[in-house]
Amino acid sequence: RGCSSIPDMGTCLSSRDWSGEVDRSGLKVHGEPCAWCGGVRCQSGSSSLCEPFDFLMHGQGLEFDTFFAKTTTSVAGCKDDNVLPTGNFSCLRKEPKGCGALRTASECLSSADGRNEPMMVGMKVAGQPCVWCGGGICSNNNSNLCEPFDYIVNGEKRAFVAFYAKKTFRIAGCKDAWPASLVSDLPTQHEPKKVYSRYIPGYVPPAIGPAPLVPWWVPERPKEDNISCLTFKPEGCSALRTMGECQSSRDGREEAKTWNGLHLHGEPCVWCGGEFCHSNGTTLCEPFDYLMHGEGRGFNTFYAKHLFKIASCQKGVPVPMFADYRCLEEQPQGCSAFRDATSCLGSKDG
Repeated sequence: RGCSSIPDMGTCLSSRDWSGEVDRSGLKVHGEPCAWCGGVRCQSGSSSLCEPFDFLMHGQGLEFDTFFAKTTTSVAGCKDDNVLPTGNFSCLRKEPKGCGALRTASECLSSADGRNEPMMVGMKVAGQPCVWCGGGICSNNNSNLCEPFDYIVNGEKRAFVAFYAKKTFRIAGCKDAWPASLVSDLPTQHEPKKVYSRYIPGYVPPAIGPAPLVPWWVPERPKEDNISCLTFKPEGCSALRTMGECQSSRDGREEAKTWNGLHLHGEPCVWCGGEFCHSNGTTLCEPFDYLMHGEGRGFNTFYAKHLFKIASCQKGVPVPMFADYRCLEEQPQGCSAFRDATSCLGSKDG
């Protein structure tokens, strides 16, 4: 039916005229990119809000008396869309009312749009991770603080006039199986790398209880290839008392594979630097998922945030046990007998 039949900005600015009408008074119509008149009537001969480009730009005095929207017109065109950072978004809960219904950072950044509509004014909606607009209004279109990714990041001049949160938006994502905030600069490159947010505008984690979003400093769990050399310990990581044992092991408990939603069995052990790991006991070593995501769930305070080291493998050998010590001379009297650096660092305890 042509550009003049389109009532909304999103459709107008993603379309060209395909009415079959080649021209009017020598002005091109069919195949022309559509022009959006800023939500006001385009010209005096019609009530349309969208018109074919050549017809609108050069039709004053030929097809109509007055071109009303000279200062508010935008023309449909093609550009590379901003794309999501690479990563896993499967931990996000689906919000059936859509991202726009969410009003807090923790809700928004833990969710994806759960509406059934796949598209809205030419933008993807269903399944899109939610975007938190830093505690401010996302766009001029409404008072929403949270919107689906494609709609808000690529919708400027297509679904609405202005995206207000270009410098402050954060994207809902996952770190392992837990919600986490992602940050991305615009425009994004092809398959941008995943970067976790150090700071989330408009978000304050609770003083007591589990944080709804994984803090930026919590590392991702090592890949299975990087922990396959570790020894399963049937007694569990928490029973280990030395760095050597902890750093070469993973949790092997069969009777307790999970606890309060936290994984135990198969998790690489984490050494807490020789200090107590957390406030709920005197353990020096704990399974990864339990320790990294257990604050507020399994214990009140994670003491070893600046000391921990995760067991992993390098060249099929546990780290830091991979070094070659064969050149060192065995000393029967033991390392503690040495009083100078040269002798100490050239020896191993015999």
